[in-house]
Amino acid sequence: MIKSSPLLIFASFLLFLTACLDSSGPDFEEYDNTPDLEFLEQNAQREDVTVTESGLQYRVIEEAEGVTPSDESIAIMHVLNTRVDGSVVANTYTQDLPAALPVNNLLPGLQEGLKLMSRGSTYEFVLPSDLTLNSSGQPPQGVPIGAALIYEIELLEVDPEFLETNAERQDVEVTESGLQYRIIEEGTGPTPGPESVVQVNYTGALIYGATFDQSAENTPAEFPINGVIEGFGEGLQLMSEGSTYELFLPAELAYGDNPPPQSIIYPGATLIFELELVSINDE
Repeated sequence: MIKSSPLLIFASFLLFLTACLDSSGPDFEEYDNTPDLEFLEQNAQREDVTVTESGLQYRVIEEAEGVTPSDESIAIMHVLNTRVDGSVVANTYTQDLPAALPVNNLLPGLQEGLKLMSRGSTYEFVLPSDLTLNSSGQPPQGVPIGAALIYEIELLEVDPEFLETNAERQDVEVTESGLQYRIIEEGTGPTPGPESVVQVNYTGALIYGATFDQSAENTPAEFPINGVIEGFGEGLQLMSEGSTYELFLPAELAYGDNPPPQSIIYPGATLIFELELVSINDE
């Protein structure tokens, strides 16, 4: 139950976002960062650019009014990362697969920048070299010390803050466990128990809309309720045969920090399921 699609994130891209790995690229001892310093000076003079106390430079491309990430958040974002000469380092739009990373695991400049954004916003950040260094004083792999980096970030969603705002919807109910659900259509048949075998049509998605699993078209999936993830099983036992519900599973009711291998489900992911309870087999 809950099959997964191949994961298409490239490890080389993550190295340019995260602050946990030392540089193991070529020897950049002779790197001339004059162009980087000139770019930073010129960019700071732009009327649409703000410079923070740390030296981070940013400009708002599109503003929104959604929730803002915290240190403990997982930011789901599209990223275009370039050098000051315009060369592209990484681009999540190419594979249309956003990055989903803990804010507190990002480069210092990105940690600061993301906490300025709201969900739905797009910002451009220019990181001076000191804001690209990890706790060991090293830049991302392959980046010379002294180099500035430019990131255009579209913040798609924030996990688990998504659940906080979702719970405020008038059509959403929240159970004692933290499961959230919405009734799309209520059935009139019996309700399954924890040992029941059920047939369901379902689609599983991440909070930014990507589908990670679904039942076969015109062929309901059949499985025992006690063989599925906790939130999915709890939701099924709220339903009557013939019902269609939408379930919102906090990570602790889904896969927690251990998603299936080769899956687009990220550690700590909130999962969304739309499911139709077709039939119950208690024989």
